[in-house]
Amino acid sequence: MVQKQKEWSKRLKEAVGYLNKTGRIVNQQELADILGYKRENVSRYINGDPTQKFVSKFAVVFSDIFNIEYLLNGEGQLLKKSIIAEPVMPVTDSDNLDIQQHLLQQITFLQNQMTLKDNELKEKKQEIIRLYGIIDFLKTLVPENLRTQNKKMESV
Repeated sequence: MVQKQKEWSKRLKEAVGYLNKTGRIVNQQELADILGYKRENVSRYINGDPTQKFVSKFAVVFSDIFNIEYLLNGEGQLLKKSIIAEPVMPVTDSDNLDIQQHLLQQITFLQNQMTLKDNELKEKKQEIIRLYGIIDFLKTLVPENLRTQNKKMESV
């Protein structure tokens, strides 16, 4: 029986880890509330001393996510085949505020980047205008007949 409890405990930890990772539960107290157990008992069951009754109840309550045979007997895979993608974590008002603040920071950052790039572009345009000015000046130093001859050579 001890070996079976170790195996149950290992699979329960894996399942609870998935529930935590996907945001279905936040902590053991929430899990205890869902299952109708005291938090201390849930902790004991998950961390090495599960009962068949607890594993069975856990498997049934979360049967939409987990393969019951896997949780009870280790057969198959943890997740049901119908679980294609992990569910999206529920969003709270606090999360919304955090998301909005993050988005505002991103917007501010991007606006600053755009301003920097716009200034760089203006500087590049000024540099191009300056270079055209130099080219025009240098053209005045070259006699007209050489410029015309150069254009003929370029067209060949």
